[in-house]
This record gives sequence, C-alpha cells and structure tokens, in this order.
Amino acid sequence: MGAKIKKETRVDKKNLEKKNINDKKISIKEKNSKSDKGKNKNIDMKKNPNKKIITNNKNSNSKMKSKRSVRTIILAVAIVPVVVLGIIVALLFSTTLSRSTDRDVLNNIQGSALTVLTAYNQNPGDYISGADGGLWKGNFNIGGSTELIKSIGEASGIDIFFYSNDACIVSTMEDVAETNMAFPKDIAKAAIEGKYDFSSTNYNVNGVPSYVYGITVFQERSDEDVIGMIVVSADVQSRKASMNNVISITGISVVCLVIASIVLAVIIASRFTSAIKAGVNNIEKVATGELKVNFTNDVLKRQDELGVMNNSLFVLVRELRTMIKKSIEEVDGLQDSAQHLDDTAQKTKESIDTVNKVVGVMTETAEVQYKTSNKVSKNIVVLNEMLNATYEEIVKLNNIKNGMQLEGSNVKNIVEELLYINETLNNVILALNQQIEKTNVSANQIRRFAEQISSFADETELLSINASIEAVRVGEQGKGFGIVANQIKQLADQSALVSKSIADEIKYLLRGSNKTMRNMEEVNEVIGRMNNSIDVTEEIFKNINGGIDVMSGNVEHIKEKIKVMGETSEEIIEVVDELKDAANKNKQTASDTSQVTDCMTDLFYEASEIKKVSQKLSDTMNVFKL
Repeated sequence: MGAKIKKETRVDKKNLEKKNINDKKISIKEKNSKSDKGKNKNIDMKKNPNKKIITNNKNSNSKMKSKRSVRTIILAVAIVPVVVLGIIVALLFSTTLSRSTDRDVLNNIQGSALTVLTAYNQNPGDYISGADGGLWKGNFNIGGSTELIKSIGEASGIDIFFYSNDACIVSTMEDVAETNMAFPKDIAKAAIEGKYDFSSTNYNVNGVPSYVYGITVFQERSDEDVIGMIVVSADVQSRKASMNNVISITGISVVCLVIASIVLAVIIASRFTSAIKAGVNNIEKVATGELKVNFTNDVLKRQDELGVMNNSLFVLVRELRTMIKKSIEEVDGLQDSAQHLDDTAQKTKESIDTVNKVVGVMTETAEVQYKTSNKVSKNIVVLNEMLNATYEEIVKLNNIKNGMQLEGSNVKNIVEELLYINETLNNVILALNQQIEKTNVSANQIRRFAEQISSFADETELLSINASIEAVRVGEQGKGFGIVANQIKQLADQSALVSKSIADEIKYLLRGSNKTMRNMEEVNEVIGRMNNSIDVTEEIFKNINGGIDVMSGNVEHIKEKIKVMGETSEEIIEVVDELKDAANKNKQTASDTSQVTDCMTDLFYEASEIKKVSQKLSDTMNVFKL
C-alpha cells in the first residue's frame, strides 16, 4: 500500500515538472513574440519618427485655441445675474407700490362715500321722493346738498355723485348732462338693483382714467329697500404722480447699483484673468519644453485657488528641472552602459553555436536514459500492483478470520446463555412441580371438605323433612316451624349443589395438574437432550477457534513476507525514479541551456535596441531648455 501511494506522488511530481517546463517554453515564446512586436514598432518609428510628436502638437494647439476667454465667462456670470436681479426687483417694487396705491386710494374714496352717507343719515326721517323728482331725507333736500358734497370733494380732490331712480340727484359737477355722462346710469342702475357696492381702479370718467367706488344707500332700518348709490371718483394720474416719482428714483438707484456692480465685476475679473493668463502662459512654455519661466510675486502671494495653482505650478517646474537634470545625467550613463552591453553581447554571441552543439548531444543521451528508466519503472509498477492485489486478498482473509473469531466468541456467549437458561428453566420446572403437588394436596382436602358439606346437606335435608312432618302433625301451631323447616331444606339443597360444583371443579383441576405433570416430565427430557447438544456444539467451536488461531498465524506470516517484498519494490522504484529524475534533469539542463542561448540571442538584440533607445532618450531630453 505504501509503495502505491509513493508511486502516485512521484507521478504527480513528474507531471508538475513537465508542466513547469512547458510554462517556461510558453513564456519564452511570448517573450520572443513581444520582441518581434517591439522590432516592428521600432521599424515603424524609423519610417516615421515624427509621427507621435506631430500628434502631440496638434493636441496642444487645439487646447491653446479656446473659443471664449475666462474673462468673458466671469463677466457674464457676474453681470447677468445682477442685471436680472435689478430688473426683477424694479418690477416687484413698482407692482407692489402700484397695488398699494390702488388699495389706499380705494380706501380713501370709500371713506369719503361713507362720510357723505353719514352726513345724510344724520337727518332724521326716511328717504322720500319729492313731487318734482327730487329726493329728501326727512326735511333735508338731497338735491340741494351741492355745497356739502363740494366741500367734502374739494377737501379730498374727488368728485361725488348721488344716483337715484336712474338719475343723478346731485354731484360736484355743475352740468347735470356732464354728470350723467361722467358715470353711466346703467352701471349705477345695475349696482343698485343688485344691491352691491361698485369699485374700479381704472374707470374712464369723461375720458379720464379714474378710481371709482359706489356705495349702496338703503332705507333706514332696512337691508332690502335700496334708495340709490353714492359714487366717488378720483383722477388716477394725479393720485399716481407721487408713486411714479418714487418708481423713477428707485429705477435710477437700481441702474446705478447695477453699473457699480458691473464695474466691480470688471475689476475682479481683470485680476482673476491676469493671474489665470500668467499661469496659462507658463503652462504653455512648460508644454513646449521651456522650463525657464517667471512667476511674479503678486501671483504667488494670492490667497485664493489661483494662488494655490500658480504656487503648485512653480513647485512643479522646479521639480521638473531637477528631475530632468538628473535624467540627463542618467541618460549619459545609460549610453555608456548600453555601449558596454552591446560589446559584451557581441562576444557572447560567438559562444552560442558551440553551446548549442553540446546541448544537442546531452538531449539525445537524456532521451535514451529516460526511455530505459521508463520501461523498468513500468515493470516494477506491474509487480507492485500484483503485490498490492495479493496484500488486499490477505487483508480480506484476515478480515474473514477476525469475523470468524468474533462469531466464535458470540457463539460461546450464546452457549453459555443457553446453559444458564436451561438451568433456570429446570429450577422453574422443579418449583412448578412442587407447586402442583401442593395444589393437588389442597384440592384433595377441598374435595374431602365438599364431600363433608354434601353429607351435612343430606342430613340437614332429612332433618327439615322430619320437621315439616312434625309441623303438619301439630297443626296450626307448628305452621311457623314448618316454614323454617322449608327454608332449611332449600339451604340444604343449595349447599348440595355448591358442594357438587366444587367437587366437579376439583376433578377438573386434578386432571389439569396431572396433565401438567406429564408435560413437565417431557420438558425435562427435552432440556436434557438440549444440554447434550450444547456440550457438543461447545466442543465443535473450541476446535474451530483452534483452527482460526493457526490460520491467523499463517496470515500474519504471509503479510510480513508481502510487506518485505513491497519494501524491496519500493527501493527498486526509488532507484528507477532517481534514474528518471537524472534523465529529466539532464533534459531540463539541456532545455535550460537552450533557453539561455535563446536569452543570449534576445539579449544581443535587446542590447542593440537599448543603445538606440538611449540615443532617442538623449535627443528627447535635449528638447527641454534648462
């Protein structure tokens, strides 16, 4: 078994070594393919060496030509929101002021209308239409109140009208026709009939835009009886003159603020763009290889992001100059090393052919050695497999022997258990016989007692019959005694029946006991025969166990011999494996040597390429102006 496991381990090791060899060959092929790609790339660079540089110049030119300047963007971002915000503020202010003025004027003329109505309502009495078409409030003539409403209108700069019955009763205007034209009667009529107040912020009164408010006049102590309407109007233009002045002043202020913001934005944008322009100019110089750039103190001392950017660019240029100086020095050393490497590669190339011949001879010898070792290894493997098969059969035989020993032990235990059961059964049968004998004795006693009871019952029945005869002979006085005698007779009959039943059961019990005694005797005979058979079986298994012990010794002896043969085959396999390993190592050495020669060839090519690259790198470094 051990030889089989070791063989599989060696096979895995051999496969792993083969896999490593194949991986190395693949890596060499990949390296050669990469070298070929490098050669093709270098050939392309030789054909068109300025191709990459031209592309970079195109990209740099496209980046330098911007469609719009940063200054324009900053000004647009700063000015446009300010202008839009100023316009929005002016519109909101003018709209709010206009609405506030409209609301205040309507409130004022509404108050004037209420004042006129209050003045009329101070007169006691109801509103009454006169015979001449006029209107009276008690004793007060509404149509004659021109002076009253003029005084109120002149104080507030408004016109007042009182409409009733589709006609203007009184107004601050002199001409009634003009009054009727000033405020259409149909509107007043509609408002009166609808019993609602009328208001407007832009109503045309005699061609003049006016504020108008009409308040409905009701009869006293009534909300349904409409008398007419008091209408008050005010000129819009005169009322909004002051508001327009405020709006004009506000607009001028907003324009001035916007202009100031624009000027401030231009100044800030100029400062930003000057710093950005300085940074862009320096970046353009660095992009073209010019590292002699100047940074002004104003730009470097800025505390904003532009200052951070220019400081970072300053540090970058300084570090680039240091790095490029070191790179130029290293490129010079690289050129010397590349020349030395090229000379060494030339010398090494001359020895490669000789090494290749020696490698060919080593490879052929290793192949022959490997084939011979492989044949021997296969024969040893077959022998080892046969030993393993024999060992497995011996193991199976040993397992069978162990099973037989285990079964023999189990049979011994079973025999001992059967002996114990037979002994226990004998004791039980003996005890049962004793109990049956006791039962028979008790049954015989009970039978005798039953016979005595039957005898007593016969005597009692005879006595009861005699008592009945005596009772009959005595007559009426012995009647009760006759009844008792009859009862005694019945008891005697019942006792006779019971004693008969007991006697029958005792007879049945005695028959069963006798039958049981006979069965017990038969069981004793069977147990005796079983004891004899158990003794014979025990003797047979003793003989079997002796044979198993002898066979066990033989099996162990065979196992030891097979183990020695397995160890010998293992030693032979180890020797053969060592021969195969030596052959593989020789093949690997030849392969490695071939790889070394290939690497030396690649090294020769790479040395020439390094020399070319170092020259190109030197030319590239010369682009930078320190």
